[in-house]
Amino acid sequence: MEAYDPDEMIAEARRQRRLVERMTASLDEAAFAAAPAPGGWSVGQCLEHLALINQVYLDAIEDAAQRGQGGPHGRGRRRKRRHGWLGNAFVRSLEPPVRLKGRAFAATVPQGRSRDQVLSAFFAAQDRLVLAIEAARGLDFARVRMSSPFFRLLRLSLGQAFGAVLAHNRRHIRQAEDVLERKV
Repeated sequence: MEAYDPDEMIAEARRQRRLVERMTASLDEAAFAAAPAPGGWSVGQCLEHLALINQVYLDAIEDAAQRGQGGPHGRGRRRKRRHGWLGNAFVRSLEPPVRLKGRAFAATVPQGRSRDQVLSAFFAAQDRLVLAIEAARGLDFARVRMSSPFFRLLRLSLGQAFGAVLAHNRRHIRQAEDVLERKV
C-alpha cells in the first residue's frame, strides 16, 4: 500500500475491525486469554498490544496532521514529494508473515485486561484511526512528516505512519488467528 490512498486505508481499517469482531464474537473470557504456549500471546494480548501501541501512534499522527494543517508543507502541490524508501521499508517490515521479531515497548506490553476492556479499546483505536485519516484527507500524505514515536530517528510521512499502523494491525491480527487455528 505504498500509495497510501486515504480511501484504501479507511477501507482496510474497517475490514480489520470487522475481522476482529467476527474472530472474537464466540470467544469467552477464558478462550480470549488462553496463550498458545508459555511466552506466547493470547488473542487478547495481541489485541491489547494493538490498542496500546495504536494510541501512541495516533497521538503522534494527530499532532503531525495538526502541524500540517497550518504549515507550508501540508497542502502544497509545488513539487511532487515521494514517500521515503526507509519509511516504506519500515512499513513492509511490519507486515505478516513475521520475518523479524522484536520486543514490545514497555508502554505497549499487554497487561491482561478483560475481554470487554480490550475489545472496547481496540475498536475505539480503529474508529479513531478512521477519523484521523478522514481529518487528514486534504493534506499531502507524502509531504507531512513526523518522527516515529518509538524510533525518533525514523522519519515517516503521514501516509507511512498510517500504513505502519495498518500493517502492524495485520501482523498481530494474523498472530491472533494463528492462536485460534492451533486450538482447533
